Amino acid sequence: MAREFNDPVTVKEFKKSVSNYFDVTPLDKWTLAGCCVYAGITTDHFRELENKDEFKPSCAFVRAKIEEHYETGLTAGKSPTNGSIFALKNMYGYTDEKKTTVGADTSLEKVLKEVKVKA
Repeated sequence: MAREFNDPVTVKEFKKSVSNYFDVTPLDKWTLAGCCVYAGITTDHFRELENKDEFKPSCAFVRAKIEEHYETGLTAGKSPTNGSIFALKNMYGYTDEKKTTVGADTSLEKVLKEVKVKA
């Protein structure tokens, strides 16, 4: 059962609420905001709890479970995946990255090798 909104939360209550949220909520409905509402807190309060040592493990668990949900959305073969991509980029720091080398290799090591060969 969800907690009353904005009641003070203890670590034990938070862990229980979070665990219950993931037990009763279907995987495709997992969200950070949904978990927070179920736990009776705002997402801003969640971010504050993430900075408290006693809450860090539980908050990390929440983030990991929800990240797993978004990653599963990418690999489940369902479309569109835009929502999962957006969430992973904005909430978890994922990026689209393509590395391209332009120009000559001018690393110091290579230049020094070339100088030794010419001398």
